[in-house]
Amino acid sequence: MGSRRSARHLAAIFTIIIWGTTFISTKVLLTDFKPVEILFFRFVMGFVALLLVCPHRLKAVDRRQEMAFALAGLCGICLYYLLENIALTYTMASNVGVIISVAPFFTAILSRLFLKSEGKLRANFFIGFVVAMVGVALISFNGSKLELSPVGDLLAVLAAFVWACYSILTRKISSFGYPVILTTRRTFFYGILFMVPALFLFDFREQRAKWTCLHEHLATAARVHDFTACSEIVYCRMGLERFVDLTHLLNILYLGLGASALCFVTWNLAVKALGAVKTSVYIYMVPVITVVTSVLVLKEPVTWISAVGTVIAVAGLFLSEYSGKENQRRRDPSKDRRIKMDLQNEKCVMVIDENLPLGIIANTAAIMGITLGKQRHEVVGADVYDSTGNRHLGIIEFPVPILKGNADLIKALREKLYEPEFSELTVVDFSDLAQGCKTYDEFIEKMQDVSETELNYFGIAICGAKKKVNKLTGSMALLR
Repeated sequence: MGSRRSARHLAAIFTIIIWGTTFISTKVLLTDFKPVEILFFRFVMGFVALLLVCPHRLKAVDRRQEMAFALAGLCGICLYYLLENIALTYTMASNVGVIISVAPFFTAILSRLFLKSEGKLRANFFIGFVVAMVGVALISFNGSKLELSPVGDLLAVLAAFVWACYSILTRKISSFGYPVILTTRRTFFYGILFMVPALFLFDFREQRAKWTCLHEHLATAARVHDFTACSEIVYCRMGLERFVDLTHLLNILYLGLGASALCFVTWNLAVKALGAVKTSVYIYMVPVITVVTSVLVLKEPVTWISAVGTVIAVAGLFLSEYSGKENQRRRDPSKDRRIKMDLQNEKCVMVIDENLPLGIIANTAAIMGITLGKQRHEVVGADVYDSTGNRHLGIIEFPVPILKGNADLIKALREKLYEPEFSELTVVDFSDLAQGCKTYDEFIEKMQDVSETELNYFGIAICGAKKKVNKLTGSMALLR
């Protein structure tokens, strides 16, 4: 488990290194491309790359999940980059660099509001945030004076906020259980879809004239059945001839295949394993990578201010990521100040089919219990010590009754839990399909080929507001 989490930290670092160097490729392409064109081409290329790598179709996606994909595409692919690019036309790049780095703070706030599984924010996160922002400010301004631009700065704030929304949505999407490549590709699809109107909003007259002219030329070529001319017209009118330049081609490949297709997958993997908040903290490293790349590639001089800022930003990152595990181990459980679950207003239950063999009943309860513990880790108490000083891992702090059910009752209960009224409850289900799989990859693959109505549930665990849990299960008897 430790090595797997380390791999996800490395994935986040790798992503930030690539994203921190993209300004070079963007700077080269801006000589012949508009910002929105670069954005469109790189994500179309990224989408095609992910389609070639994993041509499988995302199956059995319900409306709620589809909405999450659409919002993620709107926020993380379309709005974030458009707002950032527009902000750069109204305010200084240094202002944008500092303001965008506020994204981890927004992510932390949103996670407390919408993600119960992210856990409590510790003081070290906020201390690290302040330290990192000082470092980012030193790097960005580098001795120049601060010049405020209300419109541009506000757009940069909005860009940071929508990226935080994307992080929260990515974390939510990761709980759907689909392969990351497929979920990233679906997000790209919606991002490109929302991006198309922007192609006409920016320099609308020029774009309208270009596409009107393209339509007229195509109509003329089609009338004389000159399909070779058709392809040449599309090629030229869309500006694809610009990619004949090897420099342009290599840079758009770097942005499309590396910074988009590969890095969004690695970033989403990191969010899935580490959580939205811990992963977003690595954004503090972007200005650091930019400084290093500027020195190594563009041969720009490094100043003492940017060097100090780099050290401070990295220190802020480490402070934010520090978990203080050793201190937690030695802490007296009776003095633990964690925010505990309100036992008066919260409740967890399991409903299991009483007709199952005893072994499968035990297996169902164990699997749902482990998953529930991961999703609601705040309900697990602190470690305890016996009189000889030996440590015993903490267990759940309150009883979880196991209730008697049958296949039809559990099926109806599962369907009811999809209703908006119960959307805030944490729900874990275990089905015959899951029980019959030997590996998790097999489980993922098989789940994509069945609809929810085809699943037969062995059990279901519910945790959340006591009134809502009782409304669903209050009349059920204990399984004895």
